[in-house]
Order: sequence, then C-alpha cells, then structure tokens
Amino acid sequence: MVHSKLMISSLILASWLFMPVSYAEIWYREDFDNLANGNIVGQDTWAAVVHWKAKGANVQGDIAFGNIGKSLLVGGGEMVVRKFPGAHADIQHVSLHSRKEIKASQMIWYLGGGPVRWGAGTVFTIKGGKLKSTDGKDWDVDIFEIKHGEWNYYHIVMNFKTKEFDFYVDGKKVADDFKFREPDNPSLDWFFFGSHPDHAVLEVYIDNISIGTGEGNPNFHPDKMPVSSSRKLAAVWAKLKS
Repeated sequence: MVHSKLMISSLILASWLFMPVSYAEIWYREDFDNLANGNIVGQDTWAAVVHWKAKGANVQGDIAFGNIGKSLLVGGGEMVVRKFPGAHADIQHVSLHSRKEIKASQMIWYLGGGPVRWGAGTVFTIKGGKLKSTDGKDWDVDIFEIKHGEWNYYHIVMNFKTKEFDFYVDGKKVADDFKFREPDNPSLDWFFFGSHPDHAVLEVYIDNISIGTGEGNPNFHPDKMPVSSSRKLAAVWAKLKS
C-alpha cells in the first residue's frame, strides 16, 4: 500500500515537472524567503500606497506556505504596491497563495496598468468568508467560499485586448470572462493589495507571487518556484508522500 502510494506520488510529481507549460515566460516572482523580516517597503521596490496613507506590510517566517520559509503578512490599515516597468500587454497571468485568518475583516487586491489608481482592470476582495470579484461595474460578485486558516491558490488570467479576465481558485475556474472594472487599463503595470485604513483588524498571508505572459497554469506547480524556494518544494514533496 505504501509502495503504491509512493509510486502514485512519484508519477504526479514527474507529470508536474515535465508538464509542457511555459514557465519560462514568468517575468516576476517573489516568495519572500530572501527578503529581510520586517516592513517590505523599500525591499525589491515594494512601496506603501501613500495616497491612502497606508502602512507597509511585513515579511515574517512564522506562517508560510508549506510551513517553511517566509511570507508577507498584511494587517489592518496596511497596503503595498509593486510596479512593473515595461509594457506587459496582451494576455498576462498572476498567481499567488493566500491565507486569511480572521473572519471580521476585509482584504482587497487591485491589478492594472497606467497610473496607479483604484480603477484597476481586476479587483477582488475577501469579505468575511467570501471571495468576491468585480465584473464590470458590478462590485461584489461571490466567486468562492474560503476557509479561514487554510491556504488557497489564486490564478488570474487577464486579457488586455478583450478587457476580460478569468479567475481560478485551487485549479478550479470560478470566474469566466469577467469584464475589467475599468477598460482603460492597457497592460499589467502594477499590483497592489491590503486593507482600508478603517479596517483595523486583518491577518492575511501572501506567498509565492508569480506573474507572467500567457495564460499560465492554474494549478500550483512546484517547479515554477526559483531555486531559493527549494525548501518549499521539499515541503510539497513531503506532503505528496504523506
């Protein structure tokens, strides 16, 4: 029985490692393992969202995907932005792990281009236990029910030609051809997330951010992580064997 389980696990891992997906097209990744503990502002060009007078989020190692390495902890009144120089148009994908701990709080993400602003292409939030997304001018479309204290893998595919996006959670499509919140987003130039200043209580962990050209793969792929994340890859392998 154990031998069969290990054989199946080996086949799964091998299929992941040799799957014909274009991970060479990933142009940004961050697992936070090589960043210093503490405020992320000033590290890897991350910044606070100053026009909202937000505080920066914190890199820490107490909770991370796979229970190894580091992740980014976003608390109440904290919002950070990462800008991406260059034109990243056509079809782009954004992937990340997220874990929310507290029910009575709200977390919000913005992805878009041009000047950094609230009028993003894709906007999604966690309110209580609901993951919600914009669909055009419709602000609160329920797309997934989360479980607090558990990791989920988000994968968003943005089409800057059609001004639409798809959303996957843990490999399952939960939003199909949703319209951009604001169509005047020409490319993926920035990504910011956090909480409103009046939301004092929040505990959300972010890990394994990966952004690239094309649709990518909505399933978490251990080989997508850089060499520095080999400890987290080992943790995934250990989970397969258990």
